[in-house]
Amino acid sequence: MKQCTVGIALVASMLVTLAAAGANPDSRNGATWYWRAIDRLDRIDRRDWEIIDRYRADPSAGPTNELRAVLARSGPMLELFRRGTRQPYADFDLDWSQGFELRLPHLGRLRKITRVAQADALVHLADGNGAGAAMRIASIYGLADHFESDRIMISSLLGRAIFDTAEETAQAGFDRAVFDKLSAETLLRAVRRIDSGDPFGFVESVAGEQEMAVSWIGDRFAAQEDRADMLDAFWLDPDPEMSEQIGAMTDEEFVEGLETYDRMMDRIVLAFENPDMEAGRAARVEIEKELEAGEHGLLARIFTPAFTFVHDQMKDAREHVRVRREMLEGIVQGEIALQQHANAAWYYARAFEKLRGEPPFPLDELFAVAIDEARPIGDRLAARLDTSTPVVDLLREGSVLARCDFSGLRPRGMQRLCPDDLAGMR
Repeated sequence: MKQCTVGIALVASMLVTLAAAGANPDSRNGATWYWRAIDRLDRIDRRDWEIIDRYRADPSAGPTNELRAVLARSGPMLELFRRGTRQPYADFDLDWSQGFELRLPHLGRLRKITRVAQADALVHLADGNGAGAAMRIASIYGLADHFESDRIMISSLLGRAIFDTAEETAQAGFDRAVFDKLSAETLLRAVRRIDSGDPFGFVESVAGEQEMAVSWIGDRFAAQEDRADMLDAFWLDPDPEMSEQIGAMTDEEFVEGLETYDRMMDRIVLAFENPDMEAGRAARVEIEKELEAGEHGLLARIFTPAFTFVHDQMKDAREHVRVRREMLEGIVQGEIALQQHANAAWYYARAFEKLRGEPPFPLDELFAVAIDEARPIGDRLAARLDTSTPVVDLLREGSVLARCDFSGLRPRGMQRLCPDDLAGMR
């Protein structure tokens, strides 16, 4: 009897353990950690967002104490976010049976967290902490890669946009010559995770939306009386003539139209899968001409997305991933010097900043010596030049670099007749 009791207790214990394991979220699923990070988003208020976005728009101004305080409070959220990006996959358990009514709340929220993560990385760059910045930029690359699991076109496009955020931030690090070889290795590991053939899952998103559309449309509008509301269901502009045509479709015409759309989408997917991007583009253009001619029917005209834009985005993404990967591999293998990618503009900007904090030059003496090189330098000018040695050193360091691009130092969206860097160079 005692052995039986022990056996029952052991089985009960095992069942409890298994139940607990089933109740616990998968720690290898990035979505597990992303949702925990998202739960902390509401701790950032409107004033905090203003501080974050002001710095992201113009990081050359340097991080303020206010910004550092916001990032310190956001530390636990960012750590959960980074833990999510390190996982092998991210499954948000989307219910594709909802079709075009499927909600994707994680997209906008993760994009907001990316804004905080970028500001955090930029602060580490400003502090000269290349290793810390590289780790944070790698996490943004990791998030971009995770969006391919959604198999939704908007997710792939957002993945591409977040990759661009990582690229912009990484380039700022190379511009400033903050990274070393170990930092480059950190970035390379993150970029290598991205599928170079189908970055951010564009092909899978087209195939996924095809499957979702055919199944959902077939169920949602199977009854003829529901078809008159089809345009409203897709938030399309009301077109009385088209609504009338859809509403008048018989069941047989509706099924045939859906099958025609499905066959056309098979060809679109093949065009996206083609490793020869130009051949894929030609196939896509041919299908678009057929659509315009009405060869694929009314349903295809309504449900076919703007594939030209999406295909171009995929092509551009492939090229950017390839270029960054080859660059990082060259640095890690010692074939490319980090200094080759430094930007002279950052050295000049630091020189301008130092000049602003110093007493003014005796310009009358300076110009007099510039005009007449034989004129002796007075004690006042000599003393002032001695204190400006760090400025001159920065100007000299910048002058030997191949690249000089001030665009990254100018605030986003601001056009000035005379940017600060022009006055500074003078």
